[in-house]
Amino acid sequence: QESIITYEMEKDLSKERILELYFNIIEWGPDIYGLGHAAEHYFGRSVEELGLADVLFLVSLIPSPRNYYRQFERGKITRKWRRRLEFFARTMMKRGKISQATYDAAKPFNPVFKSQDIIDTLPPAKVLEPN
Repeated sequence: QESIITYEMEKDLSKERILELYFNIIEWGPDIYGLGHAAEHYFGRSVEELGLADVLFLVSLIPSPRNYYRQFERGKITRKWRRRLEFFARTMMKRGKISQATYDAAKPFNPVFKSQDIIDTLPPAKVLEPN
């Protein structure tokens, strides 16, 4: 059935359109469906406003979005995850999909999540002295 559906889709739709449809229906985390929803949930921005590290992070979630959601819950990605994103970017650069400048601009491949933005802009907590 899947091969017939694929054949029929490829007759009428470009690969880019199929990929766009796919990105807009898959799960990106617990109850997060569609790339636009994911961009807003994780980064508080639209898809068009995301940087390369942000996009690479989202794509890295695809194999197991509920399991990998822990990276977001931690508030930052691990060093190992950062190396993974760097590997993806380096591969894209070698294949001519991104420029050296785009690769360099994404360093250190550390996406900043929406929750981090909020935390980073809060004033320092005041310690209340007992009366």
